Order: sequence, then structure tokens, then C-alpha cells
Amino acid sequence: MATATDQRPLLQNETIQGDRSERPVSFHWNHRVCWGTDFHVMVLEDRLEEVVERLRQGQDPNIDFAYKQVLAKPIHIAASRGLKFMLHELLRYRASVESEVVGAGRPLYNVMIAAVYGEGMGGSREFIDYLCEEGGDIESKSFCNQSCLHVAFETGNEQTISAVRSHIWEKQLQRTQELPEQEAAEALEAVEVAITATGATPLEVGIEGCRMKKDALARAAAPTIGSMKVFIHKAPECIPSFTSRLRETMSEGELSAQLSQKFSVEDIARLLHDFPDAAATLLEAATCQPRVESPGRHPLPARISFTSSWLQKWFKTSMPCLYFYTHEASWSFDESCSQAPHWHQRLTDLKEPPMRDTKIQVCSIPDLISPIFFSAILSGDESLFLFNCVAVRAAVGYTFWNGSACVEAVQTSISAWGLVLLVLETLMSHEEIPGLQSTTGLSAVFEPSFVKEGITTGVVADWIIAKGLVDVFLELAELAGCYASMKGLGSYFRPGNFWDVTRSLLPILLLWHYESRALQVCVILIYWMRLLEGVMLSRQIGYAFLPLHKLAAGLLPAISFTLLGFCAFSHAMYVVRTRADEWWPQTLWHSFTTLITQGLPKDPPEDQLELIVLYGSVLFFSVFVMNIFIGVISEQYASEKKQVHLAFQSLRASSCLTFLMRVSVIPCCWLTKETAALMASGSVILAFTLQVCALCYGWQLPGIFQLMVFIGCQLTIFLSSLQCKGSDNPWTAWTNSSLLMRPLTRQKRYLWICTWDFCDEAKTAALELSREEDPEHLLEKLRMVVRKSVELDTTETTLPHGTGPTLLQNRRQGDTRNLPLKWRNR
Repeated sequence: MATATDQRPLLQNETIQGDRSERPVSFHWNHRVCWGTDFHVMVLEDRLEEVVERLRQGQDPNIDFAYKQVLAKPIHIAASRGLKFMLHELLRYRASVESEVVGAGRPLYNVMIAAVYGEGMGGSREFIDYLCEEGGDIESKSFCNQSCLHVAFETGNEQTISAVRSHIWEKQLQRTQELPEQEAAEALEAVEVAITATGATPLEVGIEGCRMKKDALARAAAPTIGSMKVFIHKAPECIPSFTSRLRETMSEGELSAQLSQKFSVEDIARLLHDFPDAAATLLEAATCQPRVESPGRHPLPARISFTSSWLQKWFKTSMPCLYFYTHEASWSFDESCSQAPHWHQRLTDLKEPPMRDTKIQVCSIPDLISPIFFSAILSGDESLFLFNCVAVRAAVGYTFWNGSACVEAVQTSISAWGLVLLVLETLMSHEEIPGLQSTTGLSAVFEPSFVKEGITTGVVADWIIAKGLVDVFLELAELAGCYASMKGLGSYFRPGNFWDVTRSLLPILLLWHYESRALQVCVILIYWMRLLEGVMLSRQIGYAFLPLHKLAAGLLPAISFTLLGFCAFSHAMYVVRTRADEWWPQTLWHSFTTLITQGLPKDPPEDQLELIVLYGSVLFFSVFVMNIFIGVISEQYASEKKQVHLAFQSLRASSCLTFLMRVSVIPCCWLTKETAALMASGSVILAFTLQVCALCYGWQLPGIFQLMVFIGCQLTIFLSSLQCKGSDNPWTAWTNSSLLMRPLTRQKRYLWICTWDFCDEAKTAALELSREEDPEHLLEKLRMVVRKSVELDTTETTLPHGTGPTLLQNRRQGDTRNLPLKWRNR
């Protein structure tokens, strides 16, 4: 009789010795050609009566069959096919549920694993239940350390996975019922994270097998944070569905607490790059109402003051949100001394109007405010919907108002100062040159002070050059901060930074090419654009200009078509003209005035063909091209206007990223804000005094000293805007002594968000708006409710700007990408 130690396959002309001698027969089992006896074929074909008869006649139920170098038994066939009654009869006649499939002299797997595998299709719950009742070991493993749960995930059968897991957990619960709850939970989770010889967990086996769709994977995974960790690295597209499942099995606070323990900002940043929708879902799940340690003595406030600071008033922004970045993840209170953390006083003690009902939440992902996080949320325009997430908006709001806003205000003020000087000196130079017969006087405006001594020489040039040098220093600091905080330079090389470097270097070229008219024009345009960029961070101006700023990319096809038509008709008119002209500038000028400005010549051309081409081209451009171009502009502007609230948040986030990368290497804890303000004021007074003396009294510092003083003044002003010694801002704890080192250990910080709580009427109207078939009446109702409340900054509240009409239009068009996250799946 063939034994388990045979290492060669049975040949076709061999005989298997059992109770009787038979020639081997071939059959297909487990997707392989096998050699055995007709008894094996009977088991395979579920011929129960014939099998029972043979067993009564003395047939050995443990007779082997073979494929390649592997030996198996009839019970493995019955188990893999889910033949319950066949298995029952085999067990009655001395077959064993512990029988192993043997290959190369070592056990490969047993009956239970064969049943779970089910020839790759997965076993049924009924059969697995029966096999466990008969003594099958659900915790058995194969030769490569694969558990039954690994095998179940390999098949991709949800029913098999559920059956195996329920039996494993039942045995674990029996074993750990005397243990504390935490240890018992860890023991259950250990089953889910057990690895094979290749280092894969059961869920990873299911993901890599690609037999299950994302929703099936989300349903099959154990409802634990460990499964969420696997999804982040292996299948982030499953996270939204899996998060919904976790919310059904855990409370909001429990889910948030577990996310805090298992995930870091690096995990979130990685997910934001790979699958931003999943990251937004995770952030939303991690943001909830905090745990209150003493509800009786120190409850969460229901109404707080939302008064605005002077900086927010300067930016023309109301304050519907308050942000705090603290070391506490719960609403703590020391009952022994009846004392709460100091920052609670801003919420509990301040009573200045306006007082509003509030909703207080905390994001349990620690250390969210960092360059790596802001770099991830700015990874592309397709990720604009991330700014619908309350945690993302809160991170932007805190960083902007506590750091970036002051720097941007200083940047805008210095640029406006230089622009005023530029306009004044240009006007003065024009008045000194009647008729503007030469550009010598105008070149003196851009001439540095050390080139030629003069009464009013060099003030504007020195100020502009100093600004360029300071900007280059800040760009180098940003580059070093990018490497220090993210261990790479990839996040720095973006179109926005390329423009920043260009506009910093061009003014410095005035040191050598101050007479270049092209350079002078570029400097003038740069300063006007700097002023526009600065004021765009104000909400009212930003909302008006951002749609225009975003038009260029959408107009590229229309611009290409217009340019093609212009070139075609210009070429045609150039060919048919009877009088020869040079292409540049006469012919191109004639084409531009005719086609773009639609200005026909005073007298018609004598040549008939030239006249026909002229009429045709003007009609084509005036009736077709221009009107279509205007229509495209209008449509694109309307499209950009719908998501301007997201684009505005992205603009501020970009400013925050620049600020964080700079303060990661520039010392910001040298001076307190008050001392820094005094130093900045002194620098402003000194620079202004020198400029007045030079322009009004003809006295200035000799040589290069005026330029050096301006550089020192501007650098002092900018560095002063970063100083925050003694404040609780997180960047004060970052290492400033080294460009490449950050503290390895620091106390974690959590982001707190206090928002206006809409009245029940508004919530009900918004909910009905997302459900009703004809929401026009409800939309008007929602508008009236919001109009009755104060005018609020919807970019920073839980209801995004334009939610009513945008929700209606997106629902009709089936587009849910830019809807609030809580409404997407409705």
C-alpha cells in the first residue's frame, strides 16, 4: 500500500494495494490530475450508497491517492467538496479529521484547511460548523504557517471568512474569559494580525489575491483599527466603506480614541497623497466631541464668544470658528484643586458679543499642524474637496491666524510701500522730462544709490533690491525647511515656488541692468501683482478674484482655437495683399486691428479677392470666435465661482505651508511679540526717515550704505513678524539650532475646533434639501434661515459656502465630489 512517506507520483501502470488490487484511475481534484482507485472516484462524485457499501465490505477509508509528489486521503476529497454525509460515513469507518495531506515527507495541511479552501471556492458555513462539531481544529495551520483565516481570505468567499472567524473568536473567548477586557481584546486582534511565512496577515492575503471587491473587503475585515492600518497601506480605496462599518460597531468617542493611538500625521499625509477621499473620511471619523472628565463641575460650554481680533478685522473676516492646539485630547479638570487648563478661560470666561451656540470638537490625530500635512492637502486641484473637512479647515485657520497672517500682512505692507515709492518717483521723473523725449531720467528711478551720487538717486532701487535679497533669503530658508521637515525637496518644486523665486531674482538684476526697459517693466508688474496676491488673502477680495485667477487653465482650448484662427487669416491676408509689406510689424499690426479689435480700414481694398478675405475673416472672428470665447469665459467663471470657497482655503493653506517650512529653520523664539513689534517699528521709522531725507532734503547715506541699511531694516521687519517667544504656538518648540534635526520626542498636541451651531431649523432644512425630489421650496427656506442669522464666513463653518445651490446642482448632475462629506453617501 502506498504510504505517506512515498515521494514519487503513482504511475498509470502501477497498482495500489489495499484490501483488493486495482489498477489506478485518474481523476481531477483540486484543479490537478490525480491517480487513485475507483473508491476515490466514488467519493469525488458523491456516490454515497456505493461508498457505504464498499466500506461495509472492508474498504480502507484512509487509502491514499496521489498527485505529483503529494499524497492525500478520501476524507480530504469529501472535505474540500463540502460533502457532509460522505464525511460522516468516512468518520464512522475510522477516517480521521486530523489526516494530513503529505508532500516531500512532511505534512502540508489537514482536513479543516481542505474544507476551508474548498478547491479555491471556499467552504460553506454549514459544513465548517459540522466539521468543528466533529473535532476539527479551526486553529490548525498549514506547512507555510497559514491559518484557516488566511486560507479563507485567499478564497475570497465572505461566507467562509465569517464562519472561520466566528469559530476562532469563540475559542479565543473561551480561553480569555478570565482575562481583563483589554487583554482579551488584544488576544482577539492577535488572530487577525497573525502572519504567514511570507509575512502577510489574513486581510493582506485577501487584498493581494484580488478576488474581492472593495466593499466585500470592507465587510470581511475584522472591525478593528488594525484592519484600518492594513487598508491604509494596502487598499486605501476600502477606507470609506470600512469606516462606515466601524461607526456601526463603535461609539464616536471610542473610534476617535483608537484612531489617536494607532495613527500619526505621517500616515494621514501618505493617505492624502495616495487616496485623498479615504484620508478625508478618516479625518472626519477622528473628529468628534471630546470626553468631559467632570461633567458636573466643568461641563463643555454651550455658548461662547466669537469676537474677532484686530488681525481678522484687517483681513475683513468674521470669526465663526475658534481654534486651539493643546496637549489635551479631553475636556480636562483637576477636581483636587478645582482648576481647569488656562486655555479654557477663552471659552468659559470671555463674554464679549457676539455670543453664539457652539459645537466643540477635537481631532484625535496628534500633531496635525506640520509641513508634511499641509504639503499633502495641497497635492493637486483634484483634492480641493478636502477643504470641506472640518479638521483640514481648522488646521488652516489656526496656522493662518496664529502665524501666517501676520507674515502676509508684513509682506503686503512692504510691497505696497515699495509700490508707492515707485509710483512717486516715476511721476517725479515724468514731470522732469517734458515730452518724454528720452529715457535717461526714467532710468535714474531704477539706478542704485552707489552707482551715481544724486539728490534723489537710488531710494526706490535700493528698496526694491533690498526686498529682492530678503525674498531670496526667505526662499532659501523655505528650501532648507522643506528638506528638514520632509527629508526631501520634492514639495518645494512647485509652480508657485518657481514664480516666487523668479520675482525675487528679477529685482536684484537692477544692480547691473538698471537701464533695461524690459527689466523695469517686469519690476513694475511684479509689484502690482504682489499687491494683488496680498489682498487676495482677504475673504471679500479673494472670493472676487480667485475665479478669475483660475480661468487660465480652463481657457487653454479656446485660446488655442482663437490663436489658430488668427494665424490662419493673417497668413491669408498677407498672401492676397497686392501691396507688399513686412510681416513684422506692419502685417501683424494690420491683422490685429482688423481681427481682434474688428477695425476695418477707412477705404476698401481695390482687389476683390483681398476684399472677400477681409469680409470673411472679420465676420468669422466677430460672429463666431469672439462670441464663443466669451461664452467659454462665462461658463468657466461660473464653474470656478461654485468652488471658490475651497480655492480660497487652498490659497490660505499654501501660505501656511510656506510659513511652516520657514519657521522650521528660522528662529522664532528669540523675542516676544511685543518686543518684536517694537524692533519692527524702529526699523520702519529708520527706513522712512532715510527715504524722506533723500527724496525731500537731498541727503542720503554714501555709497552702498543706504542699500545695506534698507536690507537690514526689511530683514528685521520680516524676522520680527515670526517671533512668538512665550506663546503656545507649536513651532516655538521646533528645533532652530539645526537645519536637519527636529526633536525626537515631544508632547503630542491636538486640534480643537469650536464652530457656530446652526439652529435646528437650518439643520432640518439642509437635511430635507438633500432628500426631497423637488427641493426648490426647501432651498428657499434654508436661505431664509441663514439670512435670519448673522452674516457668517461660510468658508470656515460646518456648512460650506454655497451649500444650498451647489448641493442642488450637484445632486441633479450626479456629482458628489464637492459635497460635504457627511452628505456624499445619501
